[in-house]
Amino acid sequence: MATPLVAKLVVGVVFLVIFVVLMIAILIWVYGSLIIVSGALAAPDGQEGRLIT
Repeated sequence: MATPLVAKLVVGVVFLVIFVVLMIAILIWVYGSLIIVSGALAAPDGQEGRLIT
């Protein structure tokens, strides 16, 4: 009798885990993009603001 409730709980947990993993991946991508853009917008003359590679 509790099988549908358990199934809904498992599906909910799976969707939550997928959502959290996607959010972490999106945050990493956005943060990396910001680092790249900030390096591209830095003044070419001088060392301040330049990315260390």
